[in-house]
Amino acid sequence: MMEIICETSSCTACGACAGVCPRNCISFRIDNKVNGHIFPVIDQEMCNNCGLCERTCPVNTPLQLSKPIRTFASYAKDESVCNSSTSGGLSYSLCREILKRGGVVYGSVIKYGDGFTILHERIDDIVDLVKTQSSKYVHSKIGRDIYQSVKKDLTEGREVLFTGTGCQIAGVRNYLKKDYSNFFAIDIICHGVPSIQLLVDYLSAKYDVSQINKLSFRSKSRCNIYGMYGMYGIFGEPICLPLQRNLYMKGFMKGLYYRPACYNCHYASSNRCGDITLGDFWGLKAEFTDRPISSRGTSVTLINTDKGVRLFESIKDSVELIERPLEEAVAGNPQLRRPSRRHFAYNFFRKCYPIFGFKISATFSLVREKIFYAYALPLLNKLRGN
Repeated sequence: MMEIICETSSCTACGACAGVCPRNCISFRIDNKVNGHIFPVIDQEMCNNCGLCERTCPVNTPLQLSKPIRTFASYAKDESVCNSSTSGGLSYSLCREILKRGGVVYGSVIKYGDGFTILHERIDDIVDLVKTQSSKYVHSKIGRDIYQSVKKDLTEGREVLFTGTGCQIAGVRNYLKKDYSNFFAIDIICHGVPSIQLLVDYLSAKYDVSQINKLSFRSKSRCNIYGMYGMYGIFGEPICLPLQRNLYMKGFMKGLYYRPACYNCHYASSNRCGDITLGDFWGLKAEFTDRPISSRGTSVTLINTDKGVRLFESIKDSVELIERPLEEAVAGNPQLRRPSRRHFAYNFFRKCYPIFGFKISATFSLVREKIFYAYALPLLNKLRGN
């Protein structure tokens, strides 16, 4: 029987293996020894060793990547769209266009309440599209039902726009097995993903997570750009966790606890797997443009395929476009050149987290490197009994 689909260190938890399994014998379970990330587990009694999961896995069957055709700095002309988006509102604008045409959008949303989590959801109403706005700096789970729903929508002739990280787009493309003319993919420029368990552990130290009813990982008007802002409780008590006192976001920015596969990411390259690639246009040289750049955020937009060109053309009247050289976008976005680098205390955090929990492990891991080796590491080793 099939025991593993790919090596744990390479698994991205894209979910394609579970989506394609004809017997529904693959589930995902949390591994506390790997920073709370989820990994596939095969029910050996149900598995008939058909090998579909192994062949569909993008680690085993890598996706061919595309070199961008054109590069733009862009943002939505509608200020309300820009203000409510992480960057320039391009993802919202593209998704809205698909919905206006009677299509369907799949994107990452936060589910509030007792089952607080982050996962991909099917959106077919513009009213619900707001749920996909804003970056979520955490792994978004894609369930088996989402894969099946995508294929059903496509075979029924509806246009489908799927947004996600490079590894998630690769999972969907491999699952579909062919390039549907009505399928569009937007991949985001990704640093790497922490687990939902780490986020919940961090928030639980101060809040009853089930009472959080709004959470944003970046805000253009509250806290600071890489803090967290939201609302908590029945009466809407504000959550404001700016970066300087936000252990979770500090660890994210420094690459302390991404999935192991993130540090060898196949998609951290200027060659892309989406029809369109979106991210922040860091390093944009304003002095070389003859048109205004938005103070509310500017998106780097890579058009990678002919389908991407056609989709982008359909929204060009609602966005401000400034064509830029690809090299400028690559220079300002390290993840268009290479995967994120692993923090020097990554292994230390991974060993300490199951014993001491998030706060203590992150606090000791994020001190300066000299202090870490001189004081933090010896103290924690003593506490651990080493």
